[in-house]
Amino acid sequence: MKVFQGLDASDIRLSNNNLLLRLLWQHQVISRADLARLTGMSRPSISAIVAEHLDLGLISEIGHGESSGGRRPVLLRFEDDAHLIAGLDFGASHISLMLSNLRGQEVEWLSVPAQTREFPEQSIQIAMDLLKEGITLARRRSRKVIGLGIGVPSPIYSGGDSLSMHPAIHPKWAGLGLSRILKEHVSIPIFMENDANLGALAELWWTERQSRKHLLYLKVASGLGAGIIIDGKIFAGAHGLAGELGHTFLGDRKIDQSPTQDNLNSMIGINNVLAELKVKVGQRHPKILHRGALLKEAFETGDANTQDIVRKFIHRLALAIANAMVSFDPELVIVGGVVPDLGEEILNMLRAEIPRHLVWPELRSVPLECSRFGEKQTALGAATLVLEKMLEDFELFCEAREQRVRLKEFSLG
Repeated sequence: MKVFQGLDASDIRLSNNNLLLRLLWQHQVISRADLARLTGMSRPSISAIVAEHLDLGLISEIGHGESSGGRRPVLLRFEDDAHLIAGLDFGASHISLMLSNLRGQEVEWLSVPAQTREFPEQSIQIAMDLLKEGITLARRRSRKVIGLGIGVPSPIYSGGDSLSMHPAIHPKWAGLGLSRILKEHVSIPIFMENDANLGALAELWWTERQSRKHLLYLKVASGLGAGIIIDGKIFAGAHGLAGELGHTFLGDRKIDQSPTQDNLNSMIGINNVLAELKVKVGQRHPKILHRGALLKEAFETGDANTQDIVRKFIHRLALAIANAMVSFDPELVIVGGVVPDLGEEILNMLRAEIPRHLVWPELRSVPLECSRFGEKQTALGAATLVLEKMLEDFELFCEAREQRVRLKEFSLG
């Protein structure tokens, strides 16, 4: 028989620290008296914890607020610019780094072309170079980078003590423990997540959608991925594979076909659609996310056959979205990747078709909106992941203060 062991004093103190940290961040400006009222904690306990946060530089005292009958309270402000967070995006055709403050506001943006699927060692070297440059830029601002979030275009693969891209769809990454390699070379906390999940996290945190607790974010780029938010948290599934809609199918399939054939990735991946349209990407739209503009142009200027191909793309995408909505029952569907560049005419076609495939009136009334952050969506989501983890664990901020950010020279050889 298991005997329940209650929380000791240090556990309670950490729990209270975490609670106050989140409240300070959420309210931005608040008094000790209001913290006591909101939490039910004693004034001495509040003062002791606030002293720790003041010592870390996470908050400051900014003067007196209005009196409600007694002495005027001292106001505390959460210092958004106390530290910086790095978000790293391993895109299909680029690697990007965003430095943000503790309110998700961009401070620096760096991005370079890269073929991450085919050249993993080179991609890791590029990422290390970007991190080195980002940390240098942070130091010039007299700021410390206290955490790194990483977004990858695949499910997260857990191999032993390391996380990386899944070798089932990124075979050249097999045996390369991305998080382990980075932890050996970068002395800050590191967190990793799928790019679509991070896109959903960015939408949840940094738009007016915070009140929505069940979101479905769809990234349409080289393939189709979904980020699922349930009860305000990323839903990754038992094996981290939730939302891999590009590996689902429409219609009948031959029983002996490979699961990588005739899936949704092959049907609505933007490069495959442009190839069917015989549109050359050229130099005007080198980045995948910008290729929605090429599809829009082809539809507006093309012949009847071209327009039929675009309508077929929209039909398949509408079916995929309807299937996902039935599976997860979201309050809101957000589409990103190439979709925001398709133009209102094509977007209206998509909005009109989705309800036709839904039985339930509740789902037919769910709004479909475009994502807000373009090519910076995943990197912002990666930085947000770090912030989310740190606001849940005050000790991470304490560790960040003690450590000196170090970068070792990178070499797989």
